[in-house]
Amino acid sequence: MAKRFSAYCDTALNAPVVITKNGRDRLVLLSVDEYNYLIDLIEEQRGRAGDADVRLRSLARVDQSVT
Repeated sequence: MAKRFSAYCDTALNAPVVITKNGRDRLVLLSVDEYNYLIDLIEEQRGRAGDADVRLRSLARVDQSVT
């Protein structure tokens, strides 16, 4: 994994990359744009239901200045 991390990052810009351990899905690597889209979608759905999740909102945005 570590030797190919850069290649996985490049791939994740176009489609999520599922990372497995012992044959089981463990993590998903995805672009910040895709992440923010999903967070917006979740917040929109929760807003319709009137449900507020403080933890989700604290994680909602990725600081794009951090590389």
